[in-house]
Amino acid sequence: KTEVQEAPRDVAVDFTRRKVYWTALCCGLRRANLNGSNEEVVASAEFASGVAILNGSVFWADWMHGQIFRRDMGNSGTEEPIVTGLASPVDVAVDPQNQQIYWSDVGIARTQRASPDGSDIQVLNMSWAIMNTYGMAVDVQGRKLYMADFEKTGELTGSSSDYEGRIIRTNLDGSQAEVLINEPGMS
Repeated sequence: KTEVQEAPRDVAVDFTRRKVYWTALCCGLRRANLNGSNEEVVASAEFASGVAILNGSVFWADWMHGQIFRRDMGNSGTEEPIVTGLASPVDVAVDPQNQQIYWSDVGIARTQRASPDGSDIQVLNMSWAIMNTYGMAVDVQGRKLYMADFEKTGELTGSSSDYEGRIIRTNLDGSQAEVLINEPGMS
């Protein structure tokens, strides 16, 4: 890649189809074989953020247009927005056991989940904990949601000490949030 915007940002692995998927700032959603061969564009989603695989479909957020997308990677290959009207969604994670997709909407400091078809949207009770997420993962066995975020610590001075980075763990419904790691001076 020749431009910074082409660099991979978010990543997910489909072990069944033996593919790795990733987003890039300029270039949407891509995939390749697990050995890096046969790279191809999955979606020309310029503002793709977060990527997750569930039941043969790939999910991602479009942070600029406020949507969560799903593309069936089977025979039909259809791509569709399944959630619309969001402020600025980023980060996508899946819970295959409970058939749920999760995302953070940093535009309104909210974390939500829904069924894979976009129905049954639920706001998780953790808005106090999120300022700006930079990753999300579901622990299926432990029934926990993990998120990396950063929080403003006070007055903005323009230095990295204006923020602290955190790893937060909650139950899958957003309850019982706890800060596991708190790193001052992160941004």
